[in-house]
Amino acid sequence: MTRYHPDVLKLFFLTTNYRSPIDFTWEKLDELAEAKEKFDSFLSRTKRIKRVHFSSRAESRNNYSEKLNQFRQKFIQAMDDDFNTAVALGVLYEIVNLGNKILQDISFSFVEKNILLSEIRQTLLEFGKIFCLFLQASDDEGYNQLVEKVIAIREILRKEKRFELADRIREELMSLGIVIEDGKDKTTWRKEAKVR
Repeated sequence: MTRYHPDVLKLFFLTTNYRSPIDFTWEKLDELAEAKEKFDSFLSRTKRIKRVHFSSRAESRNNYSEKLNQFRQKFIQAMDDDFNTAVALGVLYEIVNLGNKILQDISFSFVEKNILLSEIRQTLLEFGKIFCLFLQASDDEGYNQLVEKVIAIREILRKEKRFELADRIREELMSLGIVIEDGKDKTTWRKEAKVR
């Protein structure tokens, strides 16, 4: 079991009602490791968004805010319905899908997008905390800063066309469970859900 992050195992147990027998398969764990990577990717992409105080939330009153409120109600109803974790977990997937849509939506102003993403991130972390999920997303600030500095050094090496050393840094980080995603404008990183 050490080949999976603890959150993957938590997701596995949450997919089944506590009164039902658990149907264990390695394939299911692999699927949930991919699901965790989806959560991690969203949380990584939104980690620099400052927590917004919602006095300015009137700017973001739209369909997305209404959907998020509906997801909140659906999550609460699922938990009130005999602790239906499978449905509640489905709401977390819907929330992260909504967040990814907003990340891709170019119709929002920078401020509107940040307000919505901040609210979605906070909701995801709040509900995840109930299941002890995503705890590292709010912890490890010193660790995150160190990884950021190593990636900044790697970026300098890439600009200097010292690709062999930059690739070696990528491989070393990968061996530590850190996935680097080189984008057009910037490089992001996240922790791998499946431990090597």
